Amino acid sequence: NQGEIATPSKVPVIWTLEQDTKYTLFNNQGTWTLAVEGIKLLPFSEGSEMYQASQVATRCTSEADIRAKVACERVALFNWYEAQYKSGVFTTKDYLKNPSHKLGRILKGMYGSSVTYYAVKSKGADGWSKILYSLVTIPPVQVDSFTFAQKSKKYKEVEMGMKTTPVYQGSYDGLDLSNYAGLDFPLKNSAEFDKADFQSQRSKAEYFARSGINFGAMTAKGKDPTVQGGTAEYIINFVTPCYKGDKDKYNDPTVECKSSYGRVSWH
Repeated sequence: NQGEIATPSKVPVIWTLEQDTKYTLFNNQGTWTLAVEGIKLLPFSEGSEMYQASQVATRCTSEADIRAKVACERVALFNWYEAQYKSGVFTTKDYLKNPSHKLGRILKGMYGSSVTYYAVKSKGADGWSKILYSLVTIPPVQVDSFTFAQKSKKYKEVEMGMKTTPVYQGSYDGLDLSNYAGLDFPLKNSAEFDKADFQSQRSKAEYFARSGINFGAMTAKGKDPTVQGGTAEYIINFVTPCYKGDKDKYNDPTVECKSSYGRVSWH
């Protein structure tokens, strides 16, 4: 059973449930934790395909430090993507209609929007390369647990974290997880994360994708408990089924899954 996160949320991942799942709720020093088994968050194959087609790993082998390597790779990746985008590779209807080309549809609405393009560009020269790299290098993971920290008496204001572990075994709807072994996506995807910058830029990022940025905060808190996690009100949207069946010209069934609707299209 797989649930695709809606394109408007700008997070190209799929909730994947095994035949059997297990949930254990317990309190650990005042913080409630839900341990889970049988749940994975999987990327779309398009990300690893872009990464390998761009050959950025080969181009940046001389960089020994992981942050320097990632900086080299993301700039090279963006230069490659920009050239491909301008040539029309990622904007054709046939390309965008491919169900696995979720990144293409997300980026068409972001990079292809003048308002969003210049808004991101105005924040710094690295803005677009960081966004692209973060989307492309999403690793396949199994979800280990969710944490819930009460910040007020309102359940919608509960602060959430999510702990995960990379997984490289199994095949799901044509996605072979073994293809991600050796790419170092878990390390590379978080190498440039800066807690202070994330906190200061969070409110601005929420303007473009509130559910998505809160999901990112929940993931970040799972790695560093001192990070402000995702707010339950928006995480709830992110895991709520969406039954809006209207498709756009690219046959994307999730384009109307926004605002008060859920964000998960199960298939």
